[in-house]
Amino acid sequence: STRDFFASSKKKFGDDSFNFMIEYDWTNDFHAYGKYVEAYKSGGFNTRDPDPEFFAKGFDEEKNRTLEAGFKGELLDNQLRVNGSVFYSEISDFQLNILLPGGISDTRVFNSGSATLSGFEMELTAFPWYGLLFSLGYAYLDSEIDDIIDPFTDQPREFVFANAPRNTATLNIDYNLPPLSIGQLSVNVNYNFVDERDPKTEALRREEYSLLNARVSLSELRALAGVFSLSAWVKNALDEDYVIFAFDNLPHASRAIHWGEPRSWGLDLKYEYQQ
Repeated sequence: STRDFFASSKKKFGDDSFNFMIEYDWTNDFHAYGKYVEAYKSGGFNTRDPDPEFFAKGFDEEKNRTLEAGFKGELLDNQLRVNGSVFYSEISDFQLNILLPGGISDTRVFNSGSATLSGFEMELTAFPWYGLLFSLGYAYLDSEIDDIIDPFTDQPREFVFANAPRNTATLNIDYNLPPLSIGQLSVNVNYNFVDERDPKTEALRREEYSLLNARVSLSELRALAGVFSLSAWVKNALDEDYVIFAFDNLPHASRAIHWGEPRSWGLDLKYEYQQ
């Protein structure tokens, strides 16, 4: 039989978040900035809590306070663009979902304490010669959630930001060849690296992976009162096996994973009618 669920409660939340930013132009092409930002996430009621008493108690709001400093510069007659930033974020009264023992979807939300995220980002874009665009990005992230006493076991328990890799990097190359008599030929190569995630939890760990994608396009083909474009592309060109997400709360498996897409390729044909 199904037990009737009834709960009645109300909570009111308020916020006084603000942000402050200062900028300084060292030169016409080089700018520095610093900022302080606050953000607010409302409290509420957890619809996945099966206990009317705890549902009615609800949970409180959380607050994020962030400091960031960085620069933006253009060099070599605007052929080189360099951006960088460092940041530190602290979350207080962090809203943490804890799975109820013996369940696969029922949770209880606690304001567990605090969490921090810090790191830096660098981005470089270059135009070394006509038709070629080169961009490189790198980000480092350190994330931490304070250990808590599990309310169901009364034992210390560690939590992490499961989707926060420590290192990520991207490389993108676009090259437009000199115009041909029949149209415009262009090439794009894209590379992405994602570091391991949740490495301390065997069931949820995801290994690092790299993805290589490429596309060759012939565009501006004029025919039949319109313009054609033809592209050949490949995704995950190295056919790397990688995990997008992992689960450890299924009743029939201690670990289940969602695989990323294997290598795929295709042709795209596009026609645009022009009067």
